[in-house]
Amino acid sequence: MSDLADRIREVRKVLGGISQKKLAEIVGCTDGKIKAWEQGTTPNIKPKDVFLLANKYGFNYDWLADGKGEMMQNKGDLLLRDISVTNALLHQNISIPYFKDINDYVFPHGVVNNTSHSFISLPDEMVAGYSSAIEAIHFAGNSMNPTIKDKDIILIDSSIIDPTDGDVFLLYLCEEVYVKRVFIDPKSKELTLCSDNPIFPKIKADCEDFKLVGKVVGKIEHTRL
Repeated sequence: MSDLADRIREVRKVLGGISQKKLAEIVGCTDGKIKAWEQGTTPNIKPKDVFLLANKYGFNYDWLADGKGEMMQNKGDLLLRDISVTNALLHQNISIPYFKDINDYVFPHGVVNNTSHSFISLPDEMVAGYSSAIEAIHFAGNSMNPTIKDKDIILIDSSIIDPTDGDVFLLYLCEEVYVKRVFIDPKSKELTLCSDNPIFPKIKADCEDFKLVGKVVGKIEHTRL
């Protein structure tokens, strides 16, 4: 079992030999925190930092936290991850999880699946200002036309799960996954789920098995040239 200092240095090496300052930007902390990890003055890493690195770059959660098991979630993907992440960092891009099927993203009862994904690199300005919990999901169907079209890629911030009136959310309702615009009744505070395409009916969020999974904060349009 390696100590935290060795593991953090190995993380920087795998991510293309990035500096402590760059890793701090990725984690969303000061470079002093990274230095403390590597100098051994902070023996443990917080769960939220472990989750970010595991979720975004494929590192094994247990390895990061305690030094147990393999470094990567899927050892066979290590070389591919090294190449894609290094290229992304050199070009000031951010590598985020990408789910090809919206139903692969959410387990039953609205639990997010953090294992069944690949990665997609985006310019850092596309995700600037958002939290580290940004993920990309392939959207299918015409329920959100014209705002979100079939085959667009939507960007989900899974840290935002409190409803805001008029905003679009990925949600789980009665064993189904939806992307809907949420409206809040000012008196009753009941939620109504609406498609931007008017041919789809409104849905009342009155099922006990209901959960907002994350806010849709952006999209990448699928356009044929």
